[in-house]
Amino acid sequence: MKDFGFQKSFDWVPTEERINQQRIQYGIWEFRKNKTNGTYELRSISRTGLNHLLKVAGFRKLEDNPEIIVQVIDSVLEIRTISDIKEFIKEYLDRLPEKGIELSTEEGTATKLELQELYFRQYHSVMSDKYLEHLHPLEKPILQDNRETAYLPFKNIVVLVNRESITKIPYSNLEDVYVWKSQIIPRDYLGEPTSCEGHFHQFILNVAGGNHERFDNMRSAIGYLLHNYSKPSMGQAVILYDEKITDVDAPQG
Repeated sequence: MKDFGFQKSFDWVPTEERINQQRIQYGIWEFRKNKTNGTYELRSISRTGLNHLLKVAGFRKLEDNPEIIVQVIDSVLEIRTISDIKEFIKEYLDRLPEKGIELSTEEGTATKLELQELYFRQYHSVMSDKYLEHLHPLEKPILQDNRETAYLPFKNIVVLVNRESITKIPYSNLEDVYVWKSQIIPRDYLGEPTSCEGHFHQFILNVAGGNHERFDNMRSAIGYLLHNYSKPSMGQAVILYDEKITDVDAPQG
């Protein structure tokens, strides 16, 4: 089962709002007055209420590509589909209290089973591309490298690297940007090494034939490939080839 953030950031208490004398909205539900006995009965899904629920749960659309749906959980973005939203709503319904809903301002109730039955009867009217066009757009930009700085998102922290330093940024401090989940390196960052001369350092030095100038060139090339900032007009290709060109008619791999 996918993680929709119920345990992390989803905290929504439905509110009861009167639309007019005949209609009351409670969360994603709409109650209408029975003219015969004066009570309020469950009638339909509230489109406004459902839109608000999806907003609180972090569902958004990309402003420059509104067909793409994403979900934000703790500033981390993940691509979602209509099927994912259906699954999210189903999990939300499963988490409803067994007693269901009881209106506070008027006489009206609905059991958990009645709420679920109504949704499954009417979901086709709201789970559509047309309705989801009304999702709210992202409010903040997505984290990107710039000319001077590279960002390496790990599972536990984001590492900012520039010429002068390496800085650790907790995800809770990323208040002004989002991070794509697909960009997160799937392991924890354990801190800076006590020595730069590890196995990979020695491997690159061996590839460079022990030549420190070539080693620095290799290090620059690796840094360039790790850095996601680039100008289309100044694109560079990193190509490694044998020091001595072999016979083109007798390639050796």
